[in-house]
Amino acid sequence: MNRLLRFFLDLCLLKAAPQDAPASQALLGLTLIANLLVGVALAARVLGGVIPAFAASLIDAALMLGLLWVVLRVRGRPARFLQAATAVLGSGALLAALALPLQPLAAAGQQRWMIGELAGIFTIGLMVWMQVVTGHILRHALEVSLLVGVLLAIAYMLLSNRLLATLFPSLA
Repeated sequence: MNRLLRFFLDLCLLKAAPQDAPASQALLGLTLIANLLVGVALAARVLGGVIPAFAASLIDAALMLGLLWVVLRVRGRPARFLQAATAVLGSGALLAALALPLQPLAAAGQQRWMIGELAGIFTIGLMVWMQVVTGHILRHALEVSLLVGVLLAIAYMLLSNRLLATLFPSLA
């Protein structure tokens, strides 16, 4: 377990690549569960409950996995799906988990503006870094430049946010 955590940490620091992940359906399943749990924890307050937060997290993960599968097939690299999907879900869960303690800080920031501002800046930094990490994964999986990988990650984020805001108006 420690080796896996180290892999995801190195991946988030751009020191590892998705091909360094074990090609394991069980690990993909575990990273999916971790991603969903963290997503639910982050979205439950905004969406007003666990059920809509789970639905939103599930839709987001399905969209990511579906688009990744399509892009890898179009690029002629479908065998890379398992490791790339594991890398995207695991790194996303790890980075999103870092945002969990920021929610109460942002709420407390309504009474103390400096705390809320710092929490907001850190959250934005995490969001930007998440796009870089996803771009890094896509760079390796698709054999494109980091810039193209990051642009694909940003395009996915915008598409996902638009879809979720349409389905869950409280996110808009």
